[in-house]
Amino acid sequence: MSAAAIITVACEKPDGEGGNVSSSSEPPTEFASVTFEGVFADGTMLWNEEDAVKIVYSYDGSSAGEATVGAESAGFAKWTFQMENVGVGTNVKAVYPAGAEYPQTMTLPSEQFEAEGVRKYSVYVSDNAVTKKSGAVPFTLKCANAVVKFNFTTEEYSEYSLEMVEILADGHGIAGDWRVEENGEINIAKRAQDRISLTLASPAPLAQGASASLAILPVDLSGANVTVAVTLVDAEGTKVFLPLAQQVGKLAGGAVTEFDIDVSNEAVVDWYVMDDPREMHGFYAYGPANTVMVAKTKGAEGTVPCVIDVRPRGDFSKVRKPVYYGILTKADMNRKLLEIGGSNAYNARPTSRVSENCTITVDVVNGNNYTSTGTWGTVGIYDKDYNLLWSFMIFSYFHDDAPADVDCGGTYGKVMDRALGQTFSGRWLADEANKAAVADGVFTSAAYFQWGRKDPFMFNAKDLIAAKFPYTTTTGTMTIAETISNPYKVVLSSDKKDWCAETDASLKSDLWGAVSGRKTVFDPCPEGYKVMSAAILRQIDKDGSTTPETGRTIDETAEAIKYYYVDNPLAEGDLWLYTGMMWNESVSSGNNWANTSSQQNGQHAGYAYWANNEAATATEASWISFSWNGRWSSRLASKKTGKARGAAVRCIKEELPVEETPAE
Repeated sequence: MSAAAIITVACEKPDGEGGNVSSSSEPPTEFASVTFEGVFADGTMLWNEEDAVKIVYSYDGSSAGEATVGAESAGFAKWTFQMENVGVGTNVKAVYPAGAEYPQTMTLPSEQFEAEGVRKYSVYVSDNAVTKKSGAVPFTLKCANAVVKFNFTTEEYSEYSLEMVEILADGHGIAGDWRVEENGEINIAKRAQDRISLTLASPAPLAQGASASLAILPVDLSGANVTVAVTLVDAEGTKVFLPLAQQVGKLAGGAVTEFDIDVSNEAVVDWYVMDDPREMHGFYAYGPANTVMVAKTKGAEGTVPCVIDVRPRGDFSKVRKPVYYGILTKADMNRKLLEIGGSNAYNARPTSRVSENCTITVDVVNGNNYTSTGTWGTVGIYDKDYNLLWSFMIFSYFHDDAPADVDCGGTYGKVMDRALGQTFSGRWLADEANKAAVADGVFTSAAYFQWGRKDPFMFNAKDLIAAKFPYTTTTGTMTIAETISNPYKVVLSSDKKDWCAETDASLKSDLWGAVSGRKTVFDPCPEGYKVMSAAILRQIDKDGSTTPETGRTIDETAEAIKYYYVDNPLAEGDLWLYTGMMWNESVSSGNNWANTSSQQNGQHAGYAYWANNEAATATEASWISFSWNGRWSSRLASKKTGKARGAAVRCIKEELPVEETPAE
């Protein structure tokens, strides 16, 4: 190895003739020009000419100065430099890189880049050295953190190259703030992150074997759930993402731990789904849909188990493994529809654990009669720290009135015969024999949504607060991420109010798929369905109505969607709120939207459904509503209302692209 350059760094004489910088009982009585000679313990070379070593007084961390390696010495793993006026007999340490404040807190980033070298993210500290009047003072720099090196091979993906590597260590700090104490002990901050990533400077071909090294905090991962996620890319830019389960063990400071991974043979983690047909919009999801349908039996005892797949989908770097789950809708207002482990109570810290195959089981109670149990309820899944990750609506129905699809004819498609949360279908209500079975409250069972949100709300008469669920309210707005983690936080409404604080206009307009035309991650409908468009909502059953208002057309050839039923036994004549919204919201009272049969502005309240599209202004969305004043009156034509209002949702069959089978 060629000789390293001599670097001279001027250092002022400490006050008190050096007595405040010595750790010996007798303060040093003289100062000298001290020569330091240092090497790396692992022999790793310097990464560029800007590197520097800093000498610090070991007992208080103050700096004696630093030396930057000159261009002629870059690439060598050895320093030799001089410092003037250094107290003789002083205990010192060497720290690399000089930017690290020893022994103050340092940061090892969770996002690393190969182009900058693993050394950029590592901190090296020497043992104590004692300065002397003559002769060089040697020191050896030892890496305080750990380094992991992955060597990837594959046959299945031999045409791909390695682009990025991520490590996820569930519940263990592997990146973030840390300290190296005087005794060499590593102390990691409580807020240390449990994931770390490395992006390669340029993708490394797997056919030739690809390696990647990451700096990581020293940690014992024996028995921990560790995932090594790799992103692969081929020559056409097609990417493959593989989260691989990996046994790691103890990662010691000052050591490089190597792992040989055959990407073709490693087991992909079973709690994650890589593909999802929904439009993700940069977000993520859990389970295949936000509403799950389950059949129950009238007159039967006991419960029906509903098993839900809650595996996360989407951006793997954002999701968390579900650990706990529990009921979100409280039993007293849900007619004891749902049970988990024999309990029907809401608990902010549930004890039921997600199964190993990442499913949850919720028991749906059968009904002694049609109205003895509720129709819908919600459950939530939580991470290990009880952060709510996602929530699901469970929508039950009776075997003798299973949901069916109404064919709207032409190009309109097929629509579910009831609103989300609706107890009965129209054909059931039209049957004379069923009238006696209908009890008061049946028609208030539909779920209500603020436009664009994935989670439903339930009400008791007019009062949101009296519904006795874990509701909280705000007069402000919420981000989309906030609504996911707070499904029962309700933004109080006014006529033109928007709940959404999202600034991305393209995302807001496509929350329910009006722009993309696809089902989105926020769509509340069951698997295979999506929220209807305004064009479908215009196909109205004319039975009981007079001439359609100007600007609205009806397809006379289509089997119309039945939105109201004149033979409802609870109606005043042929009037009854089928699924409605409260016309006169009051922000001050908290009575935001609810069913009511009272007259307002001379009209009986009607019913309302959201369309999936925004109105002309971004704070409003399209809807269809009916009220009665001698006739049913549609308000869909050019009608819009604030997104913070609540209305019911009807779902249409989702037409998924059909993959063509290659000709043999």
